[in-house]
Amino acid sequence: MDENAFGCSGNRETLLNYLFVKTAPVMMNARPAVLVRLTNCGRIRELQRYDQFCRQQAAILAVLQLDFLILKNDGRNIQILFYDDRQLQRTLSEPELRAYLLSLGYEADTTTAVDLVQLRRRFSGENFPHEIG
Repeated sequence: MDENAFGCSGNRETLLNYLFVKTAPVMMNARPAVLVRLTNCGRIRELQRYDQFCRQQAAILAVLQLDFLILKNDGRNIQILFYDDRQLQRTLSEPELRAYLLSLGYEADTTTAVDLVQLRRRFSGENFPHEIG
């Protein structure tokens, strides 16, 4: 990858290291998904990850090689679900989990993509969706 693909190498390394640590459970097949929140804070250099991610999203995602879904972006924070589609599909089809999701209004026989659309919809509300845990 081009050394300047992220604007400057220091920012690239910092952001990628942060994201590698946060997404490691998915990369190591320990969890099907992780939620990462990036904050837009211009006053604190370490918290400028939001801007870096927004400007360099395609390049960052190419390096991480994970499926992702931006669940919420309010201009101050961006919440991204990084996941492994096969692992998530297996997890979401487990009978106990499916029953729990049904109790929250998710559909019975559906795909992971439809479940993720529903999750994004629930994220747009005021309350944090309980099922994320």
